[in-house]
Amino acid sequence: MKFEPRLDTRQASDFLTERGYKTAPATLNKKRCVGGGPEFELFGRRPLYKETALLEWAQARTTPPLRSTSDPAGSTAAQHLVGSNARPVEHSGAAAATLKPRQRGGPRTARKPDRHAP
Repeated sequence: MKFEPRLDTRQASDFLTERGYKTAPATLNKKRCVGGGPEFELFGRRPLYKETALLEWAQARTTPPLRSTSDPAGSTAAQHLVGSNARPVEHSGAAAATLKPRQRGGPRTARKPDRHAP
């Protein structure tokens, strides 16, 4: 059984970048939290990546060779990428009628009067 070295996040980023798949450590960190990133293992709290998992992930995100941006293969690949991470959103019937615009900052509480107001 051959041991495959494990790479930490920074090493994994460097490994992908050296092979033409420019990927920041922050991208790997985010993908690890929200999903859609390469397979990893934990050593304690430290994430570790196998080189093969990194390359498989990068190659899965890469389109086949294209001759034009209007090439149908490009749109299929783009739909595949969006579809793999997309979550279905359904707004129909009674549920759609109860949706309200999203408010920033949550519910407001009573405000103190402005000291500088005339």
